[in-house]
Amino acid sequence: ETIETALDIIKDCCYASPSSVSYIFELLWPIVSELAMNMIPNPEITNSNLSYILSAMSAMQVSLTWDVVGPQIEEIYQLIKSTGRYEDCFFDYFGTLRNIFKEIDPLYPQIYEDLILPLTQSEEPLPPSLFLMISQFTPEVIDIEWLSMTAIQALNDYRTDVGEDALNSLQSMMFNMSKDNLIKFLQSV
Repeated sequence: ETIETALDIIKDCCYASPSSVSYIFELLWPIVSELAMNMIPNPEITNSNLSYILSAMSAMQVSLTWDVVGPQIEEIYQLIKSTGRYEDCFFDYFGTLRNIFKEIDPLYPQIYEDLILPLTQSEEPLPPSLFLMISQFTPEVIDIEWLSMTAIQALNDYRTDVGEDALNSLQSMMFNMSKDNLIKFLQSV
């Protein structure tokens, strides 16, 4: 509980004072990073506990430059991928960072292959965070036909938050598509 509280304080400080993030990062990133290296691959660590570490990390990262953050994201991605797990907080992490860094777009095909596709093919219910993350990416990297089919399937879940987030994600993609691509998509449906 002490670790979770400390991570929550780090996150809150970063969001409350973006100008202090470089100092917080310099002081605490090595500790937080080492904690992540130990927690993320550990199958006994719950989604809730992982959420604390990834939220603190992303809160620091959103105020930094891509040159600093890019290699860190790749390292965290490799850790996440190695777990074989599909936790909500993984999608929250990438969605938060994609909201700030468009440079993450080239990572989406890997995220899709390694995290999204296996999750959608499993018996696990789809988390709302999956669709919230997807809505942060550009239509150029998202397979809109796959998203539309997945959004329709999510409506069968009967969890209103999942259905709503799935439809919002699809709507966001359609809104951000070029007019020509949107017409092509609508004609193919």
